[in-house]
Amino acid sequence: GTPRGATFVFTSPMLGERPYQMAEFDAGYARGTVTLRREVFAERLPVYPLHYPLDEVFMVHLLSRGLGVELHGSGVITPDGRGLLFVGQSGAGKTTLSRLWLQEPGVTVLSDERVIVRRREGDGRLWMYGTPWHGDGHVATPGSVRLSRVFFLKHGARNALTPIARTEAAARLFSVGFTPFHDADGLAFSLDLLGDVAAAVSCDELSFVPDRSAVAFVSGC
Repeated sequence: GTPRGATFVFTSPMLGERPYQMAEFDAGYARGTVTLRREVFAERLPVYPLHYPLDEVFMVHLLSRGLGVELHGSGVITPDGRGLLFVGQSGAGKTTLSRLWLQEPGVTVLSDERVIVRRREGDGRLWMYGTPWHGDGHVATPGSVRLSRVFFLKHGARNALTPIARTEAAARLFSVGFTPFHDADGLAFSLDLLGDVAAAVSCDELSFVPDRSAVAFVSGC
């Protein structure tokens, strides 16, 4: 038979001890079965079977099968076609910076919260993709761009860049990545890809003030 992958079981204190949803996938996450507890969803039919949080859990594991990594980040396409990735945990300033970029003509913001980085088929280069999962800015664009630079966000009294060494950059990327910790193969792939990003793309810590001067500063780098 088909090798089995993971089984995900979802419960909630509000719905009792019994699971309200369960999902089983094959080893490659190409096929699966989602089971919903009828009485929980009876008043909301028809229901989307991959609703949150299963959609994100599934995507993280699917990407780890050699496809890519999802990151806490804001992705920006500049007017001249550069792909800038601004990463950081909640509160680092991703949504604030995204809103500032949106004020600039010719700029596309792929997401203010979560992006996917993967190697593009054909040339093997690193590309950045938008996702449906947005932050407080509600920015989610289905676009893509070749990854040009990575910035680790930090609030500051002035706009400034600090270069980050390759090993530290890889560790920081891992800290903002969505990786399957219980899956050795998937985790190894994710770590390797993030290491490749740190080696191939310039990575800097960006201290910034929350106004349009930050955008001008980055644009001039």
